[in-house]
Order: sequence, then C-alpha cells, then structure tokens
Amino acid sequence: MPGEIFIDCTIQLSNRTAVYFMADHLAELAAEVTGRPPLRRYWRLFTRRRLDILDTPRREQLALLAHKLAGREARHLHLPWPRPKAMPGLFVDAVTTPLTRLSSGDLVVVHDLGCFLHPEFYDGDARGHARQVYSRIQAAAPHIVAVSHATLAALTAHFPADYASTTVIHPYTRVRPARVPRAKQKLVFMPGVLERRKNHLAAIEGFRQSGLAAAGWRLLIAGPPGNAAEQVAAAAGAGEGVQYLGYLTGDEVERLYDQAAFTLFPSLFEGFGLPAIEAVARGALPIVSLGTVLEEIVGPDGLLVDPHSPASIAATLRAARDMSEPTRTEQVARIAAHQRAYSPERFDELWRARIAAVRDSFSDREREGDLRALRRPALVLD
Repeated sequence: MPGEIFIDCTIQLSNRTAVYFMADHLAELAAEVTGRPPLRRYWRLFTRRRLDILDTPRREQLALLAHKLAGREARHLHLPWPRPKAMPGLFVDAVTTPLTRLSSGDLVVVHDLGCFLHPEFYDGDARGHARQVYSRIQAAAPHIVAVSHATLAALTAHFPADYASTTVIHPYTRVRPARVPRAKQKLVFMPGVLERRKNHLAAIEGFRQSGLAAAGWRLLIAGPPGNAAEQVAAAAGAGEGVQYLGYLTGDEVERLYDQAAFTLFPSLFEGFGLPAIEAVARGALPIVSLGTVLEEIVGPDGLLVDPHSPASIAATLRAARDMSEPTRTEQVARIAAHQRAYSPERFDELWRARIAAVRDSFSDREREGDLRALRRPALVLD
C-alpha cells in the first residue's frame, strides 16, 4: 500500500479529551491527502473504520482494560505492536509508541513533557514509562509535531536528536463561536480533568480569599476524574459558592462558557491548553497562569496569575469582577484577534502539508530496507 500512512489511534480506547477528537480529524485529513481512508491501529487491530468502545454500555470497564493492555501495565507481556512495513505511521500521542519499532520516517505528535518538567506530579512508574517513551523517540529521531513552542523547546532540551523534522501545529478549539453575545452571570468556570497539575486546590482557595462568594459569585468546576479527584471534590464540597459538576458534554460546556463572566486556568503546566481558546470563542475572559504556555495562547491581553499563590488568584479575580462589561468585552476581542492563528483552517492547512511531506519522504530504502523485519498487522478489517 505505497503512498499511504497509518494512524495509531490507540489513545482513543481510553481517552476522550482533545486528543480523542484530534485522532478522528487527522484521519479525515489523511484521507483527503492519500485518496482513501487510512488504516487506523487500535493496539494490535488495524481497521479503516472508526472503533469506539467508549460509546458502548460498559465503556468504563472496557476503557480501563484497554488502558492496561495498551499502556505501561502491559509491558511484561512483551507483545510488540504490529505495523505495516510499507508505510509511515502517524502517532497521535507519543505515549503509544513504546512497543512499536519506530522509523525516522514516522511522525509523532508530542503534547507535553510534564514528567520531566514537573516530576513531583507523577509517581516513579509514570516517570520511568515517560523516559522509555521519549528515549525511543530520541533514538529513532522521527518527524515531530509539537502542539506548542513550549512543548517543542522542552523536547529538544530533554531529548536532543537530529529529528527528521520538527514543526509546531497548534490545536484548535472544537467549541463553536457564540453567534450572539450572551448576558454574563456572576460565574467563574474552570473546566479540565481533575489532575494535580491543573491546580484546582489553589483555585478554590483563591476564590475563597477573593470574597466573591459573599457577593453571589459561584466557581463551577467540571471535568473527568484524575489523580486529584478526591481532594478536589472534597475541597469543592466544603467551599462556599464552589461546586464540582463532574464530566460534562460539549454542549453543556458551551452553555457554561456562555454564562461565565470569566474562566480560571491557574495550571502549573500544560502542553497547550485549549480551554483558554474555548473560553474566548464563547465570550468569557480567561484568567491563566504566568510563566506557562497559557501566556502563549492568550497573548498580551490575558489576565495572568501566579499559580503558586492563592492570594494572586484572589486579587486577579477581584480585578476581573470590577471590570465594566464594555472593558471586559473589548479585552476578550483583543485576545480573540491574537488567537486567529489557532483557527481550524490553519490547523488543516498545516496538517495536510505535514501528512503529504511525511508520506512523500518515506523513501524506498525505508519501505524495502529498514522496515523489512517489521511484522505485518495481526488483524486487518477492511
């Protein structure tokens, strides 16, 4: 199948964040470039159809099983993942590369290197797995697409190599821009998985110190559980004006963006940080962390806080509250102008070019030589 590219979609088996939707979109773009639906790999299964166990009645149990089979828990099985030998692979997330023989002709999407930038948020096994992942990528030196300049800088600093190519392609928001401006409520919205790096506890304490609850303001937190779920749920339950809503659908998230006067993202680190774009698309002013990639996303007109200081968060919340509606609307408009570089059209343009370049540069030597020993797919559904 020369001229094609296969896409590793294993991450979709256990992940329904932005990466999940990115995999589907890249498959669509690959089909445009190559003229036919690409092979998708789900662990050891290849198919040209979309496989979605997360839509099944027992999705939670199946997702956990898939995570264990495809993740670091299955390393003791010594089951190398098969791949077609005559085409390059596009790995939607670096985490699914360890049990694959990578080629310099492959393309790997790198989202963040949190295990190396902030090891305090990860256990030893997670850090060891991450080192295995990126050491193999470093050795293969494939094409790299990073989701931000900060992520690319971290990769080249911690795992320098003569990569086949390096490119930054920012993700874009799937949230639809608001057609009609909505009246804002006394609401601060904080979406995102409940992980320690998201800094929910500092956000809750900052909201408490701000005194906004006494004036009728609410802090609403939404997102799937992560490694800080118990602590965040407990803190939210004990905080005046604070509520944890659990996981919300895309439509529910959009409604809260519409209602929120501003959004709060005091993350300690991010690979990119799509909520800071989603908020602006729906007219909410984002408050983000100083010294993180979120500054790159909001530009010079975002409201910045010291993520390590609840007092800084409280002061910025009070400043945002005291803004007049016209001032807040004008500031959101300036951030939106900065974020035009993160449009879906720009994403598609850059990714089509990347996919075509990787496909075309996959040389005859790689097709017939370096990958000769690679196994063919264990099972292909066409």
